[in-house]
Amino acid sequence: MLEFISTHIMELGWTCIVGILAMLYKTIQKNFKKVLADNQNMKFGVQAVLHDRLIQKCTYIIQREYVTTDDLDELEELNKPYKALGGNGTVKTALEKVKQLPLK
Repeated sequence: MLEFISTHIMELGWTCIVGILAMLYKTIQKNFKKVLADNQNMKFGVQAVLHDRLIQKCTYIIQREYVTTDDLDELEELNKPYKALGGNGTVKTALEKVKQLPLK
């Protein structure tokens, strides 16, 4: 028995090392997928908040029936990250209506 162990000790060692590495890889892969999913959810959340804020502000300005340069600057600053996150045409339509209002 001792002779068998001494002859195959390297094989047993490598088998253990490969098994440990496989477990580590699986754990890292699982955590990485969770981080990616969390990041995607965070992106969608920020995009939703920006969308809501842009639509709210545009609606307020349209009801007020005029726009200021500060309003336009703020809308542009909110719209940049919204577009970068993949924003849709709803906000673009509202912004176009705001830009047609008289400037005060």
